[in-house]
Amino acid sequence: MEQLLNDKDRAIWMRRLHAKAKELFEIDNPHPLLHQLAISEFGVESMSHISAKEVEILLQKLEENNVSWAKVEALGLTRIPEMSDKQKWIVKRIAKELGLNNDDLNQISMSRFGYLEYRYLTGKSAIEFVGYLIVKSRNKRAVKG
Repeated sequence: MEQLLNDKDRAIWMRRLHAKAKELFEIDNPHPLLHQLAISEFGVESMSHISAKEVEILLQKLEENNVSWAKVEALGLTRIPEMSDKQKWIVKRIAKELGLNNDDLNQISMSRFGYLEYRYLTGKSAIEFVGYLIVKSRNKRAVKG
């Protein structure tokens, strides 16, 4: 079984994928499109389940304009998974306490997990993201205290 990307590699490769998709398709948020491509090409349940080799293949397919759009359409993917409403609520609450806005949250999401928007983090990644913010919040309170 292929090794999944670690957080550092994921961020680097996802930036490349997002940049290439933005350039090719002239869109601001390519994540839903990349998500659909990953599912159609590799049969994974989300972008967090693709291996390093699969990320390279996806980038190469984009660069060579060798994507099977018929396969994407045949799957009929219209919505990509997002973190739960409860997780979003916790993130917003902690972000307010820390003085972070959506751009700040998205920057953390991109640098730590390779996702353009934090709301697309699911499963273990969403839990880790929320945990990271909780630790930041506790550290901020400890400094004040």
